[in-house]
Amino acid sequence: MWITKVTAARVPKDWDGKSSPHLLTLDHTKGWLTDTNLNATPLEGAAWNDYSGNRDTTSWHIDEEIAKASIAYHAGITGLEDQFLTWNEALFVDAGVRNFFTNPKWTGTATWEPRVSFAHKVPAQVNGQGPKWLGGGIDAAQNNDAPISVRVLSGPARAKENNQLTLHFDAIYPNFSSKIVFLASAPQGNGFRATELVGMMNRGFKGLNKGAQQIISFESLPDRITSKSLPI
Repeated sequence: MWITKVTAARVPKDWDGKSSPHLLTLDHTKGWLTDTNLNATPLEGAAWNDYSGNRDTTSWHIDEEIAKASIAYHAGITGLEDQFLTWNEALFVDAGVRNFFTNPKWTGTATWEPRVSFAHKVPAQVNGQGPKWLGGGIDAAQNNDAPISVRVLSGPARAKENNQLTLHFDAIYPNFSSKIVFLASAPQGNGFRATELVGMMNRGFKGLNKGAQQIISFESLPDRITSKSLPI
């Protein structure tokens, strides 16, 4: 629904589809606002000109239908506390959200363990980039009884027991041409919302400087060239 509405509002109706369209500008005063304070009950939502709450803590929506869909989506998690995860690893953080591992903990042949735990602080932006949480940097509540699981989203890897990941190449990912993306998550429960955190390995493990490259050699194949004709 969102993609359909935004496309209809920004792409000119006479676009021929043969080149990049010149996107139309949206009038923000024609949109709707909803409260991002998920502890508010009920969540507020109104047209731009009619909204009476704090606009600094709102989300903007293209119209009333999208705004009400957002309120309905978040209805089941109002009144719960946020919890956050953090990687206990050396990271390079790109654009405030992409957490690239620079020194993974290898636990076996082609296997590593992305170490993760509940964060003690509400996440703050990195160099002015990334999500902007209310109260970034203050103490965060923790649901330490909740299990944390790690799974692979994409790339040549598979999840093993105890949240370990191992390299796995197949027809979809035959080499290191794709970066490995994995996700840590903790479920909703005990008064806390569910939470997720993405981790990544650089494409081709670029940037890792530990461990030597290994090369597997095979015996040369015998010469199969023949001057004899072969039946077809």
